[in-house]
Amino acid sequence: MKQYEIGGCLCTIKGDEQVAGANYTPFERDNSTANPLFELDVKLNQTPSSIEEWSEVDEYVDENNRFVAYQKEDKLRLVGYLPGKPHPISVVECNERFNQNTLWIIEPNFKQMAFDNAMMLVYACAGALRQDTLLIHSSVVVRNEKAYLFLGKSGTGKSTHTRLWLEHIAHTHRLNDDNPVIKIEHDEVIVYGSPWSGKTACYLDEHYPVGAFTRLWQAPENKINRLKGAMAYASLMPTVSTLPCSAAVGEGVRNALTKVVEHTPVFRLDCLPDEAAAQLSFNTLAVQ
Repeated sequence: MKQYEIGGCLCTIKGDEQVAGANYTPFERDNSTANPLFELDVKLNQTPSSIEEWSEVDEYVDENNRFVAYQKEDKLRLVGYLPGKPHPISVVECNERFNQNTLWIIEPNFKQMAFDNAMMLVYACAGALRQDTLLIHSSVVVRNEKAYLFLGKSGTGKSTHTRLWLEHIAHTHRLNDDNPVIKIEHDEVIVYGSPWSGKTACYLDEHYPVGAFTRLWQAPENKINRLKGAMAYASLMPTVSTLPCSAAVGEGVRNALTKVVEHTPVFRLDCLPDEAAAQLSFNTLAVQ
């Protein structure tokens, strides 16, 4: 059995736990007595029982994966495929609270991808059901013990903008470049590093108060505006990991995100990929 503390939440891995990569090492804990957020039982080179009696409820596709969701009574199965491929590489089965889960890794050549995908899925859903923990698609830079999260669609320039902070603004470091955890603690929004950082190897077991969220848009000139109320909420919502076929998870995300917007400023930055954009965002956000 392996135990990892991610975003202040204990995650327990059973079975073939050796599939966890080195990105999990900073988060490993020994003999913790805390109640886990979830347990994941990993079965390598095994195939689950047939899904003939399960009902297909949804399908999710992105540039790296395709998942087909099936439901039977209070359990959910997500069958994972590579894009354009007919045979599944993994199956993850979850109970309705996402605290008891099983992962079957059918194709061992993709064991790391299958494990990471299952961990992020289960973590995002179990955390949202607690209504205080969210997995968010973002790049995060830290300065003076405060974290600044930059959001946007893939290719918008999140990593580029945080790199510009690192190059031109003193005393900064990157916390995570793809999937940090945000958590509401005593009416304060905290961001945690995670084992999931996209193409950038940045797996830091650190956490900081959030200074601001900023959604990036490519533009011919640099300008920044603060968003409030519904506009702030709408700016953050597309970046939060969720599972549309679960109404309970969706409700948890909405409730948590409402609290986040109430306690943390949100901005829109229209920008070029240049030093001036980094200086503009720093001079605006750091005085909040």
